[in-house]
Amino acid sequence: MVVVAVVVVVVVVTVMAAAAAAAVVVVVVVVVVVVVVVVVVVVVVVVVVVVVVVVVVVVVVVVVVVVVVVVVVVVVVVVVVVVVVVVVVVVVVVVVVVVVVVVVVVVVVVVVVLLLLVSPAFLTVIINVIIVVVVVFHARSGFRCFTNYFILALLCYLIWR
Repeated sequence: MVVVAVVVVVVVVTVMAAAAAAAVVVVVVVVVVVVVVVVVVVVVVVVVVVVVVVVVVVVVVVVVVVVVVVVVVVVVVVVVVVVVVVVVVVVVVVVVVVVVVVVVVVVVVVVVVLLLLVSPAFLTVIINVIIVVVVVFHARSGFRCFTNYFILALLCYLIWR
Protein backbone atom coordinates (compact mmCIF):
# COMPACT_ATOMS: atom_id res chain seq x y z
CA MET A 1 0.00 0.00 0.00
CA VAL A 2 2.87 2.31 0.62
CA VAL A 3 4.15 1.52 -2.84
CA VAL A 4 0.79 2.37 -4.32
CA ALA A 5 0.71 5.57 -2.32
CA VAL A 6 4.21 6.44 -3.48
CA VAL A 7 3.29 5.68 -7.08
CA VAL A 8 0.13 7.76 -6.77
CA VAL A 9 2.10 10.61 -5.25
CA VAL A 10 4.75 10.31 -7.97
CA VAL A 11 2.07 10.23 -10.69
CA VAL A 12 0.21 13.14 -9.17
CA VAL A 13 3.40 15.14 -8.74
CA THR A 14 4.47 14.25 -12.28
CA VAL A 15 1.06 15.17 -13.66
CA MET A 16 1.08 18.40 -11.69
CA ALA A 17 4.62 19.19 -12.84
CA ALA A 18 3.62 18.46 -16.40
CA ALA A 19 0.53 20.57 -15.99
CA ALA A 20 2.61 23.38 -14.49
CA ALA A 21 5.14 23.08 -17.32
CA ALA A 22 2.32 23.06 -19.86
CA ALA A 23 0.83 26.11 -18.15
CA VAL A 24 4.19 27.86 -18.33
CA VAL A 25 4.47 26.94 -22.02
CA VAL A 26 0.94 28.19 -22.65
CA VAL A 27 1.68 31.44 -20.81
CA VAL A 28 4.92 31.86 -22.75
CA VAL A 29 3.14 31.13 -26.04
CA VAL A 30 0.34 33.56 -25.17
CA VAL A 31 2.86 36.26 -24.20
CA VAL A 32 4.83 35.70 -27.44
CA VAL A 33 1.65 35.84 -29.52
CA VAL A 34 0.51 39.01 -27.76
CA VAL A 35 3.93 40.62 -28.23
CA VAL A 36 3.99 39.65 -31.93
CA VAL A 37 0.46 40.99 -32.43
CA VAL A 38 1.34 44.24 -30.66
CA VAL A 39 4.53 44.64 -32.70
CA VAL A 40 2.64 43.94 -35.96
CA VAL A 41 -0.10 46.42 -35.02
CA VAL A 42 2.47 49.09 -34.08
CA VAL A 43 4.39 48.52 -37.33
CA VAL A 44 1.18 48.70 -39.39
CA VAL A 45 0.06 51.88 -37.59
CA VAL A 46 3.49 53.49 -38.06
CA VAL A 47 3.53 52.55 -41.76
CA VAL A 48 0.00 53.88 -42.25
CA VAL A 49 0.85 57.14 -40.44
CA VAL A 50 4.05 57.57 -42.47
CA VAL A 51 2.19 56.91 -45.73
CA VAL A 52 -0.57 59.36 -44.79
CA VAL A 53 1.96 62.04 -43.80
CA VAL A 54 3.93 61.53 -47.03
CA VAL A 55 0.75 61.72 -49.12
CA VAL A 56 -0.41 64.86 -47.31
CA VAL A 57 3.01 66.50 -47.73
CA VAL A 58 3.13 65.60 -51.42
CA VAL A 59 -0.39 66.92 -51.98
CA VAL A 60 0.40 70.17 -50.13
CA VAL A 61 3.65 70.64 -52.09
CA VAL A 62 1.88 69.98 -55.40
CA VAL A 63 -0.93 72.41 -54.53
CA VAL A 64 1.56 75.11 -53.47
CA VAL A 65 3.62 74.62 -56.65
CA VAL A 66 0.51 74.77 -58.84
CA VAL A 67 -0.72 77.93 -57.08
CA VAL A 68 2.69 79.60 -57.39
CA VAL A 69 2.94 78.68 -61.08
CA VAL A 70 -0.57 79.98 -61.76
CA VAL A 71 0.13 83.25 -59.91
CA VAL A 72 3.43 83.73 -61.74
CA VAL A 73 1.80 83.04 -65.12
CA VAL A 74 -1.06 85.45 -64.38
CA VAL A 75 1.36 88.18 -63.24
CA VAL A 76 3.55 87.70 -66.32
CA VAL A 77 0.54 87.81 -68.64
CA VAL A 78 -0.81 90.96 -66.96
CA VAL A 79 2.60 92.67 -67.12
CA VAL A 80 3.04 91.73 -70.79
CA VAL A 81 -0.45 92.98 -71.65
CA VAL A 82 0.11 96.26 -69.78
CA VAL A 83 3.49 96.79 -71.45
CA VAL A 84 2.06 96.04 -74.89
CA VAL A 85 -0.87 98.41 -74.31
CA VAL A 86 1.43 101.19 -73.06
CA VAL A 87 3.81 100.73 -76.00
CA VAL A 88 0.93 100.77 -78.49
CA VAL A 89 -0.57 103.89 -76.91
CA VAL A 90 2.80 105.66 -76.88
CA VAL A 91 3.47 104.72 -80.51
CA VAL A 92 0.02 105.88 -81.57
CA VAL A 93 0.38 109.18 -79.70
CA VAL A 94 3.86 109.78 -81.16
CA VAL A 95 2.64 108.98 -84.68
CA VAL A 96 -0.37 111.28 -84.28
CA VAL A 97 1.78 114.10 -82.91
CA VAL A 98 4.33 113.69 -85.71
CA VAL A 99 1.60 113.64 -88.36
CA VAL A 100 -0.06 116.74 -86.89
CA VAL A 101 3.26 118.60 -86.69
CA VAL A 102 4.16 117.65 -90.27
CA VAL A 103 0.74 118.70 -91.53
CA VAL A 104 0.91 122.04 -89.68
CA VAL A 105 4.44 122.72 -90.95
CA VAL A 106 3.47 121.84 -94.54
CA VAL A 107 0.35 124.02 -94.35
CA VAL A 108 2.31 126.96 -92.90
CA VAL A 109 5.05 126.63 -95.52
CA VAL A 110 2.50 126.40 -98.36
CA VAL A 111 0.58 129.43 -97.04
CA VAL A 112 3.79 131.45 -96.61
CA VAL A 113 5.01 130.54 -100.10
CA LEU A 114 1.63 131.40 -101.59
CA LEU A 115 1.54 134.72 -99.72
CA LEU A 116 5.06 135.57 -100.88
CA LEU A 117 4.12 134.69 -104.44
CA VAL A 118 1.09 136.95 -104.27
CA SER A 119 2.95 139.88 -102.74
CA PRO A 120 6.48 140.27 -101.32
CA ALA A 121 5.01 142.75 -98.83
CA PHE A 122 3.66 139.78 -96.90
CA LEU A 123 7.25 139.02 -95.86
CA THR A 124 7.09 142.03 -93.56
CA VAL A 125 3.80 140.77 -92.10
CA ILE A 126 5.29 137.32 -91.59
CA ILE A 127 8.35 138.79 -89.89
CA ASN A 128 6.11 140.89 -87.63
CA VAL A 129 4.11 137.77 -86.69
CA ILE A 130 7.37 135.93 -85.95
CA ILE A 131 8.52 138.87 -83.78
CA VAL A 132 5.23 138.79 -81.82
CA VAL A 133 5.47 135.02 -81.32
CA VAL A 134 9.11 135.28 -80.23
CA VAL A 135 8.34 138.14 -77.83
CA VAL A 136 5.50 136.13 -76.26
CA PHE A 137 7.78 133.10 -76.06
CA HIS A 138 10.49 135.29 -74.59
CA ALA A 139 8.14 136.57 -71.90
CA ARG A 140 7.07 133.06 -70.83
CA SER A 141 10.25 131.02 -71.06
CA GLY A 142 13.73 130.65 -69.70
CA PHE A 143 15.35 130.97 -73.13
CA ARG A 144 15.94 134.68 -72.75
CA CYS A 145 19.42 134.70 -74.30
CA PHE A 146 18.25 132.97 -77.50
CA THR A 147 15.12 135.09 -77.87
CA ASN A 148 17.08 138.29 -77.21
CA TYR A 149 19.43 137.52 -80.08
CA PHE A 150 16.54 136.46 -82.30
CA ILE A 151 14.58 139.65 -81.63
CA LEU A 152 17.72 141.73 -82.21
CA ALA A 153 18.37 139.96 -85.54
CA LEU A 154 14.78 140.48 -86.70
CA LEU A 155 14.83 144.15 -85.72
CA CYS A 156 18.13 144.62 -87.58
CA TYR A 157 16.56 142.97 -90.63
CA LEU A 158 13.51 145.22 -90.49
CA ILE A 159 15.65 148.34 -90.07
CA TRP A 160 17.90 147.26 -92.91
CA ARG A 161 14.87 146.78 -95.23
